[in-house]
Amino acid sequence: MTSIRKVLGRCWTLLFSAGVLSFVVAYQAIAQDGVQTFQGIQIERAAQPGTFISLLPPTSAITAYTLIWPPTPPSPGQALTVTSATAPWQLGWTVAGSATIELVESVNGNLRRIESLNNGNLAGVPGAYSNDFQGDRQNASQTSSGDYALIGGGSRNTASGDYSLVLGGFTNTASGDYAVVGGGRNNTSSGVGSAILGGESNSNAGGNAVIGGGRNNTITATGSRGFIGGGEDNTVSGLDAVVLGGDGNTASGPFAVIGGGVSNVASDTAAFVGGGQSNSASGVRSAIIGGQSNVASGLQSYVGGGQGNTSSGVNSTVAGGLSNTSAGQGSAIGGGQSNSATGNFSFIGGGASNQATTGSHSVVAGGESNVVTGSHSFVGGGQNNSIAGNFSSIPGGRRMTLTAGANGTFGFNGLDADITISDPGAFVIANADLWLANNNNTTRSIRWYTAQSTTGAFPAGNTRFVSFVAPNSTFGNNNNTYTLPDRVGASQQVLRLSTASATAGTMEWVDGVTTVRTATVDVTADNQAVSAAQMDNITLLRLSSNGAAATRTVTLANGVTSGHRLVIRCVAGVGNGIEIEEAANVELNGAVTLEDRDTIMLVWDAANTLWIEVSRSNN
Repeated sequence: MTSIRKVLGRCWTLLFSAGVLSFVVAYQAIAQDGVQTFQGIQIERAAQPGTFISLLPPTSAITAYTLIWPPTPPSPGQALTVTSATAPWQLGWTVAGSATIELVESVNGNLRRIESLNNGNLAGVPGAYSNDFQGDRQNASQTSSGDYALIGGGSRNTASGDYSLVLGGFTNTASGDYAVVGGGRNNTSSGVGSAILGGESNSNAGGNAVIGGGRNNTITATGSRGFIGGGEDNTVSGLDAVVLGGDGNTASGPFAVIGGGVSNVASDTAAFVGGGQSNSASGVRSAIIGGQSNVASGLQSYVGGGQGNTSSGVNSTVAGGLSNTSAGQGSAIGGGQSNSATGNFSFIGGGASNQATTGSHSVVAGGESNVVTGSHSFVGGGQNNSIAGNFSSIPGGRRMTLTAGANGTFGFNGLDADITISDPGAFVIANADLWLANNNNTTRSIRWYTAQSTTGAFPAGNTRFVSFVAPNSTFGNNNNTYTLPDRVGASQQVLRLSTASATAGTMEWVDGVTTVRTATVDVTADNQAVSAAQMDNITLLRLSSNGAAATRTVTLANGVTSGHRLVIRCVAGVGNGIEIEEAANVELNGAVTLEDRDTIMLVWDAANTLWIEVSRSNN
């Protein structure tokens, strides 16, 4: 190679400034046209002949290109750069150090912001094929040290997992392989494939789990594929569990979900809390929609809302209210306060302090302090009603008790007076009037049906009834009230009004026209009294005397109703008889001595309290 000095016969001068190589050429020859070709250039200082700087061509095949030299001289600190986008390539002078990105290690292909442009002039060393473009770090470890990792910007971030990403923010860490932190502050995504989009002081250790944002939210290592949308102090530790937001919520069961609220817990498989405060869904597939301090601990149990409610039975429900408990299998409470449904498949609609306990399939629709312990029984409402029998009903009222023996009984008590029914199959209306009302111009009846032995349709073809029906109107447009007799009448007596007014009548039993009732009384002593019980509704009284050649005397009790006719016949042996004397309640037509087969007829005058003689016969 021939030196440039010998070829040109002139001297080149080489200057160094700020570490950038520049050329200043002094050439005394006259400028010439044309292009010179060199295979190399050697440059030496006059003071150091033989000491060269050599410029040599590439050792590999050359692709032809053209560089155009800048038309103006440089300023101190400038360097040559290509300023054109197409060939021929124009060179220009630019300020040294204006580039912001540098290749750290060509063998690993990792890029970073140049050290001089980092706050504190502290640069980290990215991993293989990793890039770190953030502008500030406290130590060299705050970089994209994982292979194929990226830090897009921000400050003091670390992407130490392979293929991890921190887009920006402050003191964020993506330490899990394939982990991502979008931004925010002090977030750590350590699970494989985990992600934190933003927020502050969030931690995600679950594989393929995601935290959207918020503050102090945590997905633990057991919370793979879990999700926290945002909020504060929320925790997901169950597989595939979700907390959308809120404060202090914990989804620890697999596939558990919490929508939001404060301090809610979903701790079993597929448990759900929609929101509210301090609710706990601890049963498998249990659910609480909202409210406060509610518990759904039974398998597939449900609480809609309210406060202090507990649904602990399998498939049990509390829709709302306060301090209600549904503990029976398939039991349900609609609402109210302090109600308890512990019987299987029992139901309480609402009210307060109602209970459907040991019996199954029982119902309390509402009211207060009603209790059903029998199976398939019903209380509609009211207060302090109780059913221990099966298949029984109380629609309402108060203080009605149907005992364990009162199966299939219906009862209603209208007043605040305790009443207890123990008979089965009864229909009881207590302390209330029964109305058969109508408003369609048709009077209604009470029917008593004849016996029917077949089941199914009723009445059958041969079943008949006896009924009472009210008239279409009453005389004088008055209400009519009838009072029944105080006793059962005698055979062949008839019912009649003993007293009556325009609106009320009192009924009594009296003899009919052909009615005869007989009784026999043995007279064994003088002045023997014939009692009212012995004379009750008697029309023929036989007095038997056992006197030996003597006559017995008798006294008579009062009659019952005016018009009561009494025939007295003597039954006696020879020389015996019965003597009846006048008394305060007996008025005779002279002294009466009856011997065998003799008779006397008396009639009772209730107004004067007297038996009055009608006739006598000496037979």
